[in-house]
Amino acid sequence: MSGSDADLHYALVNGVTQNLLMALNGFPHTLPAWWQNGVALWFAREREPRVLLFARPEGETLPPEELADWEPLVRGRVAAGACLAWGEMLARPSWLNQAFGENVVLWSRVDYLLRHEGVAPLLASALHDPSPTPPDSVAALGRATGLDLAALDSAWQGWVKETYRKKRR
Repeated sequence: MSGSDADLHYALVNGVTQNLLMALNGFPHTLPAWWQNGVALWFAREREPRVLLFARPEGETLPPEELADWEPLVRGRVAAGACLAWGEMLARPSWLNQAFGENVVLWSRVDYLLRHEGVAPLLASALHDPSPTPPDSVAALGRATGLDLAALDSAWQGWVKETYRKKRR
């Protein structure tokens, strides 16, 4: 695929994923921004991992193509202690206009949650509850993983160190 075809494919997968997530259980409430955008980002990157499209802050340019390999970037951020806190990530009412490094961390945390057996169905059930009350992300993560945010952060960081490569491909 040419670059423009890949970009279009990435944007299509991202948008369709967000719409499907919002449609689960008939739009009873707005989904948490981290979940809606993180899952869409995860699926889009699964299809087109070299594309660097995201709603970034005004004035921030797209990173160079060599930064499209996000695993070593996340591993480096974890090693440096330069990660957005889970609580702050969960509390954001919108995921538009977030810095590149924060999108990388969001993607990785969703990667962690989706790759752990049994977590995604429990999390989806809690976050897509058909009641009109918006879901509580902290409670949903606790039920799905059995961990509080501090323990979840420690588990995620350990998983990143064990799973993600140190060097770019």
